[in-house]
Amino acid sequence: MLYKFVCLVFLGTVFFSLIRLHAQSVLPIVQESTNTNTDQIQQLLNDRKKELQNITNQKQRTEVKILTKTLRADIDLDLDLIASSPIKPKSFSSVRAPIKVDSITDNSNKYTNKPIVIITPIPKANTNAEPSIPNSPVATSKKEEAVDPPRTVNKISQKDLQLLLAQKEMQLLKEQEAKKQVEIAALVKTLELRNLRQRNIIYLGAVGLGLSLVVTILLFRNVHIQRKANRELVKQKQETELARNQSEALLLNILPASVAQELKTKGKAEAKYYELASVLFCDFQGFTSIAEKMKPNELLAALDECFMVFDEIISRYHLEKIKTIGDAYMCVGGVPEANRTNPVECVLAGLEIQQFMKQKYQSKKLKGEEYWKLRLGINSGELVAGVVGKKKFAYDVWGDTVNTASRMESSGEVDEVNISGKTYELVKDFFECEYRGKLNVKGKGQVDMYFVRSIKPELSKEGKGLEPNKKFWELLKQKTENC
Repeated sequence: MLYKFVCLVFLGTVFFSLIRLHAQSVLPIVQESTNTNTDQIQQLLNDRKKELQNITNQKQRTEVKILTKTLRADIDLDLDLIASSPIKPKSFSSVRAPIKVDSITDNSNKYTNKPIVIITPIPKANTNAEPSIPNSPVATSKKEEAVDPPRTVNKISQKDLQLLLAQKEMQLLKEQEAKKQVEIAALVKTLELRNLRQRNIIYLGAVGLGLSLVVTILLFRNVHIQRKANRELVKQKQETELARNQSEALLLNILPASVAQELKTKGKAEAKYYELASVLFCDFQGFTSIAEKMKPNELLAALDECFMVFDEIISRYHLEKIKTIGDAYMCVGGVPEANRTNPVECVLAGLEIQQFMKQKYQSKKLKGEEYWKLRLGINSGELVAGVVGKKKFAYDVWGDTVNTASRMESSGEVDEVNISGKTYELVKDFFECEYRGKLNVKGKGQVDMYFVRSIKPELSKEGKGLEPNKKFWELLKQKTENC
């Protein structure tokens, strides 16, 4: 568990480092681009503010000019009217009065300080004026000279034109000012949006990094769970396969392979007839008397040792073990796979089994221990083999051949392989046999019997008659093909 946790921490650290390196390589470029655009916008904003300041100053000057011209026009008009009047006030002279321009600062504007212009006319006393006498010729002449309608009209029109031009200029300046303010507001909005976008990029990068780390942890956990499930599945599959193999092996220990397969596929195995099969019976002589002197576990171990060797021998000669009953052992050749070589193979197995028992008896005798000897009988002929019943299946054989083989064993002698006359006719070309004559068999009457001494010398290795040579197998093959 600690190893898995360390691996998880290591993988998370590596992934976080990679994401961090990627962010460090990409974020400066984004920041540089964003900073460049922000600096450009800031510079443009400053330029627009300067332009707005210039426009505002020009607007103030134009306002002063308009006010000045308006006041001058009004004063000139008043003076002209006064001059044309027959009665002149004493407080004003005919000379145009000067104008005083004052200004104060207005802080209500957002981007610049707008001054408020105050224009004040300054009256000037006329000390040289002569007193006016009503209805005098001089007054009348002056009045006529003062009243000049065409000249006054032309003068007013020209001033009105100048005033209109100044007002038009003032209107254009206001429009330019409004336009600059709109541009400044747009630039400020753009700058705020870019700053917000940069913050969002940073936030999204942090969120993406966190999500990536979470996804990595979840993926690692999912892979770990999947691997664990796969391991458990493989383990279960292996256990199931092992149990199935053990069941099949156990079934094959009870039944032949073909019969077991038929049972698995069809649920039952039909009994089959075999034209030629060889049955081998063997039994220990003196088993009861010796077993009385042995402990149960020692007896079972001795029997197990013998039967295991018998199993190995008959397997080499393609014989099928049928059953053991107490100290009796039974096997059959030619079933469940039919063949024509089973009589010879059964006799070879009988000779080898007797050879083993002789050696075992001698070794026990040298140790001063008692041991049993073996009788063995073989008969060949037709029989039926199969499985009967529904519980505790057992493969078995039936027929007169089986009964005769049992009589061959009981009618035989220790350390000998006793065969019937029918088996002798099938194996006489391969083995040295000794005729025993016709012996009385319970339920059978007189039956020919033979002892098999050995393999023919010319068909055995080194002529000892113990093991078949190559010529033996060639002859067996030839006779099988001719049958």
